[in-house]
Amino acid sequence: MNYFSHFLLLVISFIYIPTTFGASMLDQELYYKLEISASGIRCYVNINGVQLQEETEGDVLNVDIPVNALVRSGSNVIDFELYPWKETGSFTRKGGDKLSIALKVVNASTVNKEEVTLAKLIYKAPGVAETGFEASTKPGEYNFPTSLNLSTKQKYLVSDIKINEDIGYDGAKRFLLTVDMPTPFPEWKFFSSDVITDPETLSEEEALSKLALKPFKILEDIHSSILKNDLASILPYFKERNNELDIAMYQPKGTYEDKLRLSLQESIDEHRVFDDLDLEYSYPNVNHTKKLLWLGARPVIYCWDKDEVMFTGYETIFRKDGDNWIITR
Repeated sequence: MNYFSHFLLLVISFIYIPTTFGASMLDQELYYKLEISASGIRCYVNINGVQLQEETEGDVLNVDIPVNALVRSGSNVIDFELYPWKETGSFTRKGGDKLSIALKVVNASTVNKEEVTLAKLIYKAPGVAETGFEASTKPGEYNFPTSLNLSTKQKYLVSDIKINEDIGYDGAKRFLLTVDMPTPFPEWKFFSSDVITDPETLSEEEALSKLALKPFKILEDIHSSILKNDLASILPYFKERNNELDIAMYQPKGTYEDKLRLSLQESIDEHRVFDDLDLEYSYPNVNHTKKLLWLGARPVIYCWDKDEVMFTGYETIFRKDGDNWIITR
C-alpha cells in the first residue's frame, strides 16, 4: 500500500475548463472516486499529481479510493506509470494481465445513491492495440448523466490519452488522461502552492538542509507534543488539512479536527510507543508536479502497540507557501 492510500484509509476509518458552476451542485453531495484494478502490472496511479496507489510486485489489486479532496472544477489529470518486467520486456507478465482505472461520481443525495462512470480506460497486453489500450472513454464533450439528478445541466470533457516516455526509468512510460469537469468544491490550496525544488537536482546534504529540515522541525514539534499529551499544540498545524477535508466530505466544521484529536488521544491512552524521529531517515520526496512534499519512505510519526504488532502511521503531506511549509493532507 502506498503513502497516500494509507492516509485515505485512515480518513475512511474516521467516517466514512474555467466555467461558472451554480451553487445548486453544493446540495447534491457528489462523491468522486477512482476505482483501480490490476493484475500482473507494475504501476503507480496518481490524480492531480497525488499518488493514490502503487503496485510494484504485479499482485492482484482492487481498490476504490475517494478523491473529493483531490479534484477540482476544471482540469483533472489521471496519470499512471507502467514499469516493464525484465522477463518479458513488456508491461504485462502474461496473457490476461491488465490495468483498469475508472473515475466515477456518486450522488449520495439520491435514494439509490446513483453511481456513474465519467471516464474509464483499460490497458492490456501490447498487440491488443497499437497503444496497448483495450478500451477507453472516447475523447469529447459529455453531459453529466441525468441519473445524478443535478438541478442544472452540466458538461464535462475527456481528453485523448497522452504518453510520456521520459520519466527517468528505462522502458517505463507515463500515461495521462485529462477530465475537465465541474465539482462543488472550492479550489484546494495545494493546486496553487509554490513549486518545490526536485531533491534529485540536489546533493543529499542539500536536500536534507534545504527541503527536509523545516518540515522535519514541524514534525519534531508535533512528536514532542504527543509525548507530553499536549494535543492543543498539535492541531493548529493541521488546520488547512482538517478544514479542507471537512468541506470535501460534507462534514460540519471541526469534524476532522475532532477525529484527529480522538485518534491521537487513543494512541496515547493505550500507551502505544512512538518511535524517535531521525532526520537521516526523513529524506524529502516531491511529487511529479513539484507541488507536494513528504518525508521518508513511511510516515515520520508513527507508533506501535505494546506488543509491537500493530503499526499506526500519521501521514503528513506538505505544500510550500513562500518560506512556510503547511500540512495540506
